[in-house]
Amino acid sequence: MNFVGDIKTAKVGNIILNDVDNNKIADGNNGFEFSTQLVDHNRNPVKQAGLVIKWRQEKGTIVSLPASSETDSDGRAPITLKSSKKAVDNVVIYAQYGTSGEEKSEAVNFIANINTAKIKAVTLDDKVIDKVADGINDFTFIAQLVDQFDSPIKVVELDISWLLADDKAEDAHLSAASSQTDKNGLATIKLISTNKAVDNIVVSAQYGTAPKIDATTSVNFIADVATTRVGSVTLVDDIVRKVADGKNHFTFKAKLVDKHENLVKVLNLEVNWQQDTNGNYIILPASSKTNSDGQAMIELQSTNTAVNNITVSARYNTSEKKDAE
Repeated sequence: MNFVGDIKTAKVGNIILNDVDNNKIADGNNGFEFSTQLVDHNRNPVKQAGLVIKWRQEKGTIVSLPASSETDSDGRAPITLKSSKKAVDNVVIYAQYGTSGEEKSEAVNFIANINTAKIKAVTLDDKVIDKVADGINDFTFIAQLVDQFDSPIKVVELDISWLLADDKAEDAHLSAASSQTDKNGLATIKLISTNKAVDNIVVSAQYGTAPKIDATTSVNFIADVATTRVGSVTLVDDIVRKVADGKNHFTFKAKLVDKHENLVKVLNLEVNWQQDTNGNYIILPASSKTNSDGQAMIELQSTNTAVNNITVSARYNTSEKKDAE
């Protein structure tokens, strides 16, 4: 003779995780085995086969879980929660029999595969790509560590190596040769200026022997426009003597630089010109504007009167005048 559970009050008991670990790699194959025991209102096992237990989860298509499973002769219903190839944390499943209340499982995690770790991307964490080369300014870059399926590897203190191209290494420098990941698998580094302007700096990151990844954005340490002056005035022509016929002219070029001798590559800055002769024997416009390389050109036009030893000078704003070399 047997006293059995009351099927009329049957409900789902505890949901048991039948795995020793709560973490498995998200590879599209791994899964967690769960089961639940059907019980009555007094927690007595309801040992009947073929009863349908409904299951659900709240992570959408990132994981897969059958909608139902049936009890065996002991009243137990097994289920397998399967991974996709995308990592996901804190996956909880729910079970219900009939219209009775739901039971909730403990949380499990499908994690990234650290054995396939690589840098997914290196991104600039600044709102601008140009900063003055003053030996102080810097840019911050972030590297994201992922596995072969692009799932973030959320492991702390993994070493990420940082690199600059050899032709940029003297004009800017990284704050360190390596940095470590945080709990989200992110590593940061600073690119620090010197006093020398340099364009198109590309920062790269590498994890272990995985491929090196370049930053998606290049940056520039630029000249300090606030300290702009004329750095040099040069004669473009190959000769220094021409016939005074009202047509011949000499061309001069002024280069703008900052206090550290960096070229000020700004378009349409006005450079003022002058020459040291008296009278109207030569014609020199009062000003010209820079091109995108920070250079301003001017033509010294002859009249029909010969003039010797002409010195042409240029000045930017209120800075010191610079004579032609």
